[in-house]
Amino acid sequence: MVSIQIGVFGSSTSTDEKLISIAEKTGRLIAEKKATLFCGNVLGTMDGALKGAKQKGGRTVVIVPYEEAGQGDLSNCDVYIPSAMNWFSRGATLVDSLDGIIVIGGGVGTTTEIAYAWWKEIPIVIIETGELTDQYIGKGFDKRKVHKILGAKTPKEAVDKLFELISKKK
Repeated sequence: MVSIQIGVFGSSTSTDEKLISIAEKTGRLIAEKKATLFCGNVLGTMDGALKGAKQKGGRTVVIVPYEEAGQGDLSNCDVYIPSAMNWFSRGATLVDSLDGIIVIGGGVGTTTEIAYAWWKEIPIVIIETGELTDQYIGKGFDKRKVHKILGAKTPKEAVDKLFELISKKK
């Protein structure tokens, strides 16, 4: 049986200890659910999520764009895929691999990933951090689809909401 595959998206340049702590807690909770954690690199927020997952014995997969291949600490990656894709193409490949996504901050790269995931009707929960991506909570991207992106105040709330959404899709 294939495990549920959850993406954690956020800023690859963040050094904000609050965001990294949120990411670590999120990674631990995903691992406790026996889901596989996917990230788009091993930097910033994603590094925190990967560390958290490995602290609980979780499985991790990282698909990086060619611009970031070889950067960061790979010790928390079970599967590391340095792709030949740029960050935009890699983001689509990553999203297409997922059952659901948790967002912890982020900028334009994260926004493109969640826009594509929303279009593909992949469940998304954004943890409220005061970052750019918070503006999408309770919204979608256009009128052609009616589902909304959910928000959460804590990692536990985000993981619980996401798994509930995923269970309704199966």
